[in-house]
Order: sequence, then structure tokens, then C-alpha cells
Amino acid sequence: MSGNIENGREMRARGEQEMNDAVASQPDNVAVLIPRGSVLLSPALHVPSPDIAKRDFQIAAADYEKTAVADALFRKNIHARER
Repeated sequence: MSGNIENGREMRARGEQEMNDAVASQPDNVAVLIPRGSVLLSPALHVPSPDIAKRDFQIAAADYEKTAVADALFRKNIHARER
């Protein structure tokens, strides 16, 4: 499979679709958001296409931001219960 660009593109597209489907079905699940953010962030730093890099970075940043907000709300609820 090494060096087959078309197969690589197909695998990437299929993987992105699977991650997007998972987020669509569980949009608030950090166990879905964090892996997608991780998978998209690292390659975004090395993708030769600025448009694809920007898109992937924005999706990853949004996923991480959503998990940070969820974490903050979770911590706030725990502290409220302790009172």
C-alpha cells in the first residue's frame, strides 16, 4: 500500500466520514470528540494544502473547545453538589 496516493485518499475520506458520523450521533460525547480532534490536529500541521489544514485545525479546535466547556460544566456541578 506504500506510495498509493489514491488508496490513501480513500482511506482518509472513509475515516473522516466515520468520525463525522460518530460525532453526529453523539455530539456531546468527549470519547468521540477528543479522538477526532487528535486525529485531525496532528496532520493539520503537516498537510501541504492550506485549505485542508485550516479546515482540519478548525474542526479539531472546535472539538477540543467543546470538551473543555463540558469539563468546566462538570466541575462546576461537582462543586455545587459539595456545598
